[in-house]
Amino acid sequence: MLIIENYSYFYFIIDIVLALIELSFVVFNSDDWNDIFRTETIVIETSATGQFTQPLPNTIQTIFEQDSIYVAYMDMEESWLGTEVVFFIANNTEDMITVQVRDEAVNGFMRSGIMSADVMPGKMAVSTMSFGSWELEENDIDHIETIEFRFHIFSRDDWANSITTDLIRITP
Repeated sequence: MLIIENYSYFYFIIDIVLALIELSFVVFNSDDWNDIFRTETIVIETSATGQFTQPLPNTIQTIFEQDSIYVAYMDMEESWLGTEVVFFIANNTEDMITVQVRDEAVNGFMRSGIMSADVMPGKMAVSTMSFGSWELEENDIDHIETIEFRFHIFSRDDWANSITTDLIRITP
């Protein structure tokens, strides 16, 4: 089994430009989950490298900032899964971090939002918290007025240093 870990990507709503791709490979035994090998970070430069700068999103609302980790709410979108809440994450630490959601509620109804984003040190990412349309329909939610949740953020190398935020409330 091959899993691509330690990746960076660029996300655009209108145009996609790949200037620089960073990734590494982790190959492990699927019977016991022991690593067979891990590569160092592989950097792929395209013809746009050096000619393109990733712009920061214009419409963002800071919802969490602590210990060199920054998370902002960008937008809410509809997808084939249902409703997706879009976040911008910046990791200015020296560790790879994982950002997950906990205790999610939509319009006061507890719902299971799905989000787990890995962000490499010194990198940024755009990630989404998804709510399945079937889950919202179960509670007759056809218009989202409020979303409440907590972030659980931890270093992939040292799980002891984790952050669980206070309750965050978004009114899209």
